[in-house]
Amino acid sequence: MVDGTLVPLYACPAFFGNSWYDHKSNYSLNVLIVSTPDLCIVDYSVGLPGSWHDASAFAETCIFHEHDVLLEEGEWLFVDTAYPLHDWPEKDTEENTTYNYYVSKVCIQSEYAVGYLKGTWQSLRGLYYACL
Repeated sequence: MVDGTLVPLYACPAFFGNSWYDHKSNYSLNVLIVSTPDLCIVDYSVGLPGSWHDASAFAETCIFHEHDVLLEEGEWLFVDTAYPLHDWPEKDTEENTTYNYYVSKVCIQSEYAVGYLKGTWQSLRGLYYACL
C-alpha cells in the first residue's frame, strides 16, 4: 500500500520557501510510505517539499524505480486514483463499486500505517525547529 502525509514545519524555510508551502496552507515536508497490511514499512520517500504531489513523491522511491527487481511475479501495490499507474474501472458500474469496497479496506490499513508512524515518532506531527 502507498500513502503520503505532510509533516508541518515551524516556519518558512530560508531557501526556496515557497516550494514548501502545501495545499493546506502550511509549510511542510512530504513523507510517503509503502507498507504491508501488517503495518511494516518497506519503502519510503522523505524530505521532499510539501507542495509535491504524492504521485511525484512516489516516483522518488526505490520500489518505483526497481519494481521489476523488488516485486516478484504476481506481486503488486495498492494505490488510490491519485497515482496514474493503471487504468481504473469505469464509474457507476458494479465492477467499480466492488473494486472501491475492497480498495477502501486497504486504504484504511494504509492510514493506520501513517497513524502508527506519527504516533511512534511524535515529531512527525510537526517539526517545531527553525529551518535555516
